[in-house]
Amino acid sequence: MKLNLHLISLFLLGLFSLSTVHAQYDYMSIVGDATSAGWAANGLQLDQNGQIFTYRGELKAGSFKFHAFNGDFCEGEWINATEDGQALTATDYIVTTGCEGPDNKWSVTTPGSYSITIDLDASTIQIIELDYYPNLSLVGDATPGAWSLDLASDMQVDELNPALFTWTGDLVAGSFKIATIKTFDDGWDWIMPLTQGQDLGLTNYQVTLSGSGTDNTWIIDAADAGKYDIRVDLESETIAISKSAATKIPNFDASNVQVWFNETNGQLTVDMNDQTEGNVTVYSSTGSLITQAKGMGTIVLDASA
Repeated sequence: MKLNLHLISLFLLGLFSLSTVHAQYDYMSIVGDATSAGWAANGLQLDQNGQIFTYRGELKAGSFKFHAFNGDFCEGEWINATEDGQALTATDYIVTTGCEGPDNKWSVTTPGSYSITIDLDASTIQIIELDYYPNLSLVGDATPGAWSLDLASDMQVDELNPALFTWTGDLVAGSFKIATIKTFDDGWDWIMPLTQGQDLGLTNYQVTLSGSGTDNTWIIDAADAGKYDIRVDLESETIAISKSAATKIPNFDASNVQVWFNETNGQLTVDMNDQTEGNVTVYSSTGSLITQAKGMGTIVLDASA
């Protein structure tokens, strides 16, 4: 009798130990009609750091779940919500196998930018809505990757200012716009000029849903091809497009340029001594665009902001 009791105790101990072992994966993707990948079984792959998986990107109205296997729907395991339509603020989840279910999903009612972190060791999920797009990419035949989303020119987000994105590179004759997520499907935000071929010196832009009928682009003429600096400030909703300092300007002598700032009225005067037409862009100490002007000879700007 004692032997039997010991065996039962060991068996129960084994069951308890198994139940406390956390799932371990080397792959995770987000799947659902709230994502740009839709209901493709392999979805959008998450970034991995040990057993922590993260996604930062756009989600639109719809639902999603996570696939822990790069294969068909009934293969591998899934991370599901504990109940269907679970609130995004909840931190718990369940693990299901293949198509066995329950097929609970998280629901997005407010389209926007989100950060999702799955910590397998802690068995938690954290879903946070972000203030700004976490990713911006230049797309168009004026860019190095042309109209390929796989080769899109990703902008760099400032480490201290999540609203500020920059890119420096070569632009050729053609056009471009800015993607907030890499898809041409309808219903996703694009950053584009207010009008087709808008002057590169203008700083305003609009955010438009793909498929809405508006598809404006900035245009680079053959004579203006070269290396450019592009800066997008999502907080002030401005864009600055200017020739990079690395682009040579024929017969331009920087030593002849004079700059004055009038502290009384906030005016900045740039005298280029009639050398050539140029762009003058003024930024604050935090990198935000203050003002920009294009002209020849003497340019006067209001830099009082």
